[in-house]
Amino acid sequence: MNPGRIAWITRSIGPLAMSQAFAMACGLATTTVWARFLPVETYGEFRTVLSVISFVSTFCLLGTAQAATMAAAQNRDGSLIPLLRGKMLASGVGSLALAGAAVYYGNTGGGSSGIAAALVVAAVVFPFYNVADIWQAWVNGKARFVEQALGRGAIAMLNLAAVAGGALLGLGHLWPILAAYMAAQAAVNAVILTRAAMRRKNRDIDPAILRYGNHATAALVFNSLLSLDMVILNHYASAAEVAAFAIAMQFPEQLKTVFSVIIQAAAPTIYRSVSVVESWRTLRHSFWLLYAGMVVLGVAGVFLLPTVVRWLFSERYAHAAEYGKWLWLCMALTGPIGLLGHMLLATKQKFFLYAPNIGFPLLQAGLYLYLARDGIAGMTTARIIATTALGLLHVANLCARYRFETRRERA
Repeated sequence: MNPGRIAWITRSIGPLAMSQAFAMACGLATTTVWARFLPVETYGEFRTVLSVISFVSTFCLLGTAQAATMAAAQNRDGSLIPLLRGKMLASGVGSLALAGAAVYYGNTGGGSSGIAAALVVAAVVFPFYNVADIWQAWVNGKARFVEQALGRGAIAMLNLAAVAGGALLGLGHLWPILAAYMAAQAAVNAVILTRAAMRRKNRDIDPAILRYGNHATAALVFNSLLSLDMVILNHYASAAEVAAFAIAMQFPEQLKTVFSVIIQAAAPTIYRSVSVVESWRTLRHSFWLLYAGMVVLGVAGVFLLPTVVRWLFSERYAHAAEYGKWLWLCMALTGPIGLLGHMLLATKQKFFLYAPNIGFPLLQAGLYLYLARDGIAGMTTARIIATTALGLLHVANLCARYRFETRRERA
């Protein structure tokens, strides 16, 4: 391996990998506290509330994050404030939606006063909580990986402190835990965004990037459907079933986050080019090495995860591990393909933006509704089918685009 490649790994993947390892440790510790020291129903309500928050956030200019990455990578520093302003205004409208959801859960026969109270808290903090994707995308585009790592680590540590504090104080309600959980992230958001604004070097704005952000927002609105898994399961089953499904997804979601870190490290390289051929030639060796490692890790997880889940989260969640191991294997085999999706997005061709971001959510939400009555088994099956289909779509699109660009080069 040449010195330049080693230096790139040290500067980019190194800090992000360390922060992700720390965040994963904090995440596991947080879930362990929920599983062992707080009621199952409270954890189920917490995950349902987070699902509602995630659903609302997808309507709050979600595509601005992709625009922020592009603007930062291309040194269009004047774009930061317009992107942030639009995000906060949209999040203010989102707060009204959360307040409406609180009224719904507080006044319907099948609702929950605990969920309703937590949603009121969420509505107050939401505009400041929901801008995390802006600073993460901006700092990532600027290749400030150490700063990004510190921010991620701080949020993970503060989330653990919020949940552990609730357990130590013996809090019987969800809303004070959620208030501390969201306020901590809002504080980190404010610090990093202020710092990013102060470090701008110019006022340049690329209208094409802002317009692309609008297209991304339109496409990503359908991702709101992906946030409804816990809400749907809570409707057809119970808060306890939601908690078990959350435990089943714990390790697969951690692995998904690892892939997001790898993609973030590669993003400055990917988004500097609009050519799939160029990006693939640069990253293909790393891609195949990553994929081989994930195959080994995925197979190992099938045998190890049931024991690990019982040890960490107690026997009352043992049945969740039997579903979680298959989600883990699916994520290991399809996660690296996300790199191909970002290579396609860098071309700014709208088909590569809209096709996966509309087709995948519609497929997965449809499967959720069809299979939700089967409980955790149905939700697990829905995720595996939809995730596999998305991976196959990325591969097919990359092959088609690669052939198109190769023919154009020869011509």
